[in-house]
Amino acid sequence: MINKIKKIILFGLIIIILTGCTTDNNKPSLSELSKINDKIIVYFQSSNVEYTNYSYNYVDEANRQIVVGLLNNSKEEQDKFKELVVNSEYITFRKAEPNYNYWDNKMKEIFLSFNPKYYKTVLYGIKKYEYRKRYCKEETIAYLYLSGKVKKVIGILELDKPIRLDLTRNNYLKYLDTLKRIDTYINNRNINAIPIKSLQLFNSPITLNDIRKEIPSFMPPQMYYILDNQPKLKEILKREPINKPIFIHEHNGIYYDNLAKSVKELEQEEEFIKIDKERRIIL
Repeated sequence: MINKIKKIILFGLIIIILTGCTTDNNKPSLSELSKINDKIIVYFQSSNVEYTNYSYNYVDEANRQIVVGLLNNSKEEQDKFKELVVNSEYITFRKAEPNYNYWDNKMKEIFLSFNPKYYKTVLYGIKKYEYRKRYCKEETIAYLYLSGKVKKVIGILELDKPIRLDLTRNNYLKYLDTLKRIDTYINNRNINAIPIKSLQLFNSPITLNDIRKEIPSFMPPQMYYILDNQPKLKEILKREPINKPIFIHEHNGIYYDNLAKSVKELEQEEEFIKIDKERRIIL
């Protein structure tokens, strides 16, 4: 009897090995899907991409697949996407409507990670430029996520078109203090000075845990996500009521006394010290 049971078990193991059958039906993990999804996001965040047939992508956790929306969902265009962007058996293509194509939007919406130690200078309206090595070329609406221990989306920054410090350096030759600071930023490769136009705060900040209740695999970006690539995240952010702007910076010209100043320098200014004493904000 024991020998018979052994033979049955052995036969079952052989069947599994030959057929490749497993209890999870060989479905990919959410981690694998997230990596594929991130590759697509990184590709379309590149400033030199001009592939206009693409509309959106996201992780379909229930069916364990990556959904990619194409305006022209022909086999030829699907093959082109696989060749240019990423080729994976876990991608499912869908027909997208033209009005969902973020290339047509006037204001690109992004999810922007931000170091909380720099936040006060923005909140008080002291810091008039944000600096990045790489950034979008156009005006943006940035949902501001404070990283580190804070882990909250606190509101929306309206950001103007970046100023390329390396390409406009000669414009500041008459402003020696500004030029000196600009050279420091250029040397550190923070060549994009992004004018901060306004800040609006949510009634209640959206925590990372709030987001993960609906998107369990969500990981905040090191730089930013384009929200039309993240429809579920965009939906969550849009639900929260937003207040009127705390400040508005016109940016009709250059703020020479503010451009390329470090946060440390801004925090030493009388205006910052005065506001900080009044508000006593602890992050």
